[in-house]
Amino acid sequence: MDTGKNIWIQKSSRVIKGLIVSYLVAVYILSGLSGGIYMGKTAERKRYLWGMILGSIYWGILMLLTIFSGGGTGSGVKGAFLTLLICAGSSTLGAMVTGA
Repeated sequence: MDTGKNIWIQKSSRVIKGLIVSYLVAVYILSGLSGGIYMGKTAERKRYLWGMILGSIYWGILMLLTIFSGGGTGSGVKGAFLTLLICAGSSTLGAMVTGA
């Protein structure tokens, strides 16, 4: 039988896991935006493409670190694809923000 303390620990661990995931996504977006802004300012042509390429390279590094650290593919193929969309999309958006 679960006691009140065990139930509280289970609920709080779910909240903490949700916060960690939220912070990771925020780091992905902020790093993608900053890289995209950098690429948008330095690239003379095809800024959006270079932003997307930079985000994809960042995703590749994240996946390599996840695999070599023993985490497998993290949250599976669906999560890896979502992370790719977040990284590439935020970098492309960062390149768009810089303008022409």
